[in-house]
Amino acid sequence: MFIIWPEFENITGDLIKSGVVLRESIARMWIVNKVLRSYHQERIKVGTKGYFIEGNKTGECEVVEIVGLMNNPTTTNKVQ
Repeated sequence: MFIIWPEFENITGDLIKSGVVLRESIARMWIVNKVLRSYHQERIKVGTKGYFIEGNKTGECEVVEIVGLMNNPTTTNKVQ
């Protein structure tokens, strides 16, 4: 499991802290497992399609923008 955590935005781009997520929405995605960051850096591109799975619910997703994936610090690549 890749464990990429979504934070969904509302129609104005603010994070939804609780309540219902829109049927179609933008989400900020966070890689939870630091060990897999380099794996994702090599594979995630604009246009990459995937799925959200939570319990018995599944949703489709597509990468529309990449922000910070290539330059966020990791345990092997610390920002000074």
